[in-house]
Parts: sequence; structure tokens; C-alpha cells
Amino acid sequence: MIFMVSENPLFREIILESLAQLKDQCIELEPDQALPLLCEMQPEIIIIDKSINPLIYEGLLREARELAKTRTIIVNPQDDEMLLLDTRRTTLKKIEDIMEAI
Repeated sequence: MIFMVSENPLFREIILESLAQLKDQCIELEPDQALPLLCEMQPEIIIIDKSINPLIYEGLLREARELAKTRTIIVNPQDDEMLLLDTRRTTLKKIEDIMEAI
């Protein structure tokens, strides 16, 4: 399941068109709808429009970071920038584990 979070309907449409082959897995959400559903549904991927309300944006990032198997993609349409966050977790047993993660 993929969450697409944005207040901008045109931005959501563009992103969803680029994910046409995954359209049946995508759920479009307004920012205020996303936060309560994030922990409940635990999507594999959440795409967040960085231009949403900063308080909601920070809340979504905080909650997404707690989901062990959720990848977060932050898209900044104003700067044509994308940031990928991967929250897969593992146990640090020896210093070499850091190099292996890199």
C-alpha cells in the first residue's frame, strides 16, 4: 500500500500518473487524514508533499520513523527535490555493521 499525502490535487494527480502501474495500491490523502491512518494501516510507502502544513509534516515524519517497514519519500515540488528515508532497523552488534548498512 502507498499513501500519497498532499493538499495540492494537481500535485497528487501528477504523482499518481507516474505510478500508474501501482494505482490500485495508492491511497490519496489530505494531510489531516493521513496521520491517524498511518499507524493503523502501516503502508509500505508514504509519499509526502513537503509543502503541507509544517506541524502535520513533522507529525507524519515522526510517526513514519516509528514504522519499521515503511519507506518515506518526501517530494518538494517547489525545488524539484526528492528525499528518500528508509527506516529498516537492525541490531548493531559490531562496528562493521555500520559499513554493511552503508
